[in-house]
Amino acid sequence: MDTFKPGDVVQLKSGGPRMTVYSVAASGTYLCNWFNREGDVWTPQHASFRAEQLGAARGGGEHDLLSDETRHMAAQMPGLNS
Repeated sequence: MDTFKPGDVVQLKSGGPRMTVYSVAASGTYLCNWFNREGDVWTPQHASFRAEQLGAARGGGEHDLLSDETRHMAAQMPGLNS
């Protein structure tokens, strides 16, 4: 089973968006942040996942291009990184 720390980029083993680990709860779950995009609108999202649901993010394709842009956006969002 993988263990992650805040700042690690992860992805559900079943696929989906690349997410950033925000914090690790005492219960061992990981709070992750990511952005959903609909047209020109980016919406921040977050959810908790168990370690066995997550793996290190897989690279490649459009997600790599989007991740640079979303990281930049996340850095500018007050409260998201505090």
